[in-house]
Amino acid sequence: MNANCLNQKNIEIYLHYLKEQEKSTGTLEKYKRELYELLTFLSGKNESKEELISWKAKLEQKYCPACVNGRLVAANGFFSFFGRYDLRMKLLRIQKEIFAKEEKELTKAEYARLVHAAEKKGNQRLSLVIQTICATGIACLNCSILQWIL
Repeated sequence: MNANCLNQKNIEIYLHYLKEQEKSTGTLEKYKRELYELLTFLSGKNESKEELISWKAKLEQKYCPACVNGRLVAANGFFSFFGRYDLRMKLLRIQKEIFAKEEKELTKAEYARLVHAAEKKGNQRLSLVIQTICATGIACLNCSILQWIL
């Protein structure tokens, strides 16, 4: 049976390794926080796949899938670094939404109001961009990209 490798000393060793790999300060702080969170959860328990699955289930009840996966990535990296591949956990599958939720869609009245407001300001280009986006259904994921157009 393998000895527990998740402890304060090993967390600091792993964080030092990540720093040498030029990980950002934000990443280091996030991993540190998440590994200590796991250490607290496992306090007094055996470091086992069963306990880690229990931790994962607890995370799923508390956080969104992307946040759970962030914690799992931190833990999996730690366990891989110390050769404990048997303790790695599978990430949650996240299905991307093909279409936006209805409450995020513009109504015809909102669309007409936007086009009218752009034209009233004399901004024909903005009016055409709005019409193009709405007519084609182009996703506007990062509206800052449109700044160079407008």
